[in-house]
Amino acid sequence: MIKNKVIAIDFDGTITKKNCYPDIGEFRENAIECIKQLQLYNNCFLFTCRQGKNLLSALKALEEKGVQLSIFSPYDIDIAFGRKPIADYYIDDRAMYDKEPDWFEIEKFFMG
Repeated sequence: MIKNKVIAIDFDGTITKKNCYPDIGEFRENAIECIKQLQLYNNCFLFTCRQGKNLLSALKALEEKGVQLSIFSPYDIDIAFGRKPIADYYIDDRAMYDKEPDWFEIEKFFMG
C-alpha cells in the first residue's frame, strides 16, 4: 500500500467519463470510492485548469459525493511555480495515452 504521498488528480476526463467542460458529466466507475480511499492515507488534491464558477461547480459535484479536495490551479500565482504542481503521483487522463483511466486499476496500484 502506498502511504504518505502527494497525489494530484485531474478532473475533466479523469474523474469524469468524458471531458465535458464546462459541464460536469458523469463520474467514472469507482472514481469517487477510490479517491476516498486514497485520502485516508495520502494528501490528495484536485489539479485542474478550471477557474471561477466552473471550478466551483466541479468542487460542488465532488462534495455532493462526499469528496472534499484542496485545489491547485496553474493560474494561481501565489501557489504555482510554472504550471505543474509538485506531487509524487499524477492521475490524469492525458497521461494514460492509449487507454482511459480505470479507477479499479488505480485503486489496485495504490492499495495493493
